[in-house]
Amino acid sequence: MATKPHLVLTNEDMQQLISHVINLPFKRKNDQRFLDLIAEKSSLRDFSDADFKIVQRCRYERNAHQKKMQALAKIKQNPKPSTLEKQILELAQKPDIDSYFLMLDSLKIYLDKDDLKLKEMKLKNAQKKREAKPSTRKQNDHEKYYLGAIVQRFLKSAKHLNRQPTDTDLDQLFKLLRFYQMTVVHYRHDFDALKSVSRVIGRSDTELDMIKQIEKDAKSSPRNPFDKKVDH
Repeated sequence: MATKPHLVLTNEDMQQLISHVINLPFKRKNDQRFLDLIAEKSSLRDFSDADFKIVQRCRYERNAHQKKMQALAKIKQNPKPSTLEKQILELAQKPDIDSYFLMLDSLKIYLDKDDLKLKEMKLKNAQKKREAKPSTRKQNDHEKYYLGAIVQRFLKSAKHLNRQPTDTDLDQLFKLLRFYQMTVVHYRHDFDALKSVSRVIGRSDTELDMIKQIEKDAKSSPRNPFDKKVDH
């Protein structure tokens, strides 16, 4: 397992961190340990792994504290503070240590709520994009399902395909495809026959009426995924 690299600090980094901790109105335990450590060590070369952990914790708390102070400045500019914001402003005016740390804890809650709102907003935006622009795969699946339902309805109604008791819808479909292919091959060069077939297609006998009705129902259905006006 790879070991975590040591914290790399410059003298300037240390001076900024020392200045921050010294200027804190009240110190946490780790802050005081850090100041004691600085007083004991003459150089960064004298720091042990345990010492660097104290420094690293101080840096983390310094960064968190700066975010809280930025949030406090933002709250002070709000002309209509919320209940939580009012509580934070009241605590910020008090000089005692308990009010100070309670204010910091309240600011953490305030920041966590802001982060939650941001995450919720990102989630809603992503959901809107997904709903407004359905994936190609989902659209293709919808079209295949719908076509399958229409073909199945036609095959169950097509008496001229001479359905046998053991035939499935798949058998009927390929029977229909074979009929179509044989018709095309047979009449490929016979234009008079093609005209005759065209006239037959335009007739209004029982079978053709059935096909026209299925076509009309399919195209007018609100579930039709090929109708661009339909909201999927």
